[in-house]
Amino acid sequence: MSRAAAERGSNGLSRRRSTDTACAATADRAGRERLPADLHAQRLATPVGPTDLHVTGDGRVETIEAKRSSEHAFVRQALGQLLDHAVHSPEPAIDPTALLPDRPKDRDLHLLHTYGIDCTFLDGETFRTEKASDEPRARSRAIWGG
Repeated sequence: MSRAAAERGSNGLSRRRSTDTACAATADRAGRERLPADLHAQRLATPVGPTDLHVTGDGRVETIEAKRSSEHAFVRQALGQLLDHAVHSPEPAIDPTALLPDRPKDRDLHLLHTYGIDCTFLDGETFRTEKASDEPRARSRAIWGG
């Protein structure tokens, strides 16, 4: 069986595509559940690709990158994509957030927080956010232009 065939599910769609769709749906759900009516959520096209979710309004600019796993490789991928989007965003990046299916290991949470990136994850049936502290966020904002 070819690798491409192995990556397709019974419905003929690639597992990656269905996983990406699930991540986008989770990002959308998280955005809707956490957002007051005066905020706007959308996917934002940037020169390096679309964000999973981009939230603006009331002085807030939050870019959310959703991942299907909280394993280290996915946390690193979210970190890299958020840094890339922050630099290429048409608006200054203020609150980049990694959206994960559950709480990552402490070392991975520390990695995100080192770069001023918040982490939102499912805790039972609700989303919980662990915010980065002000100092690394301010340091990163200076680089991003936020």
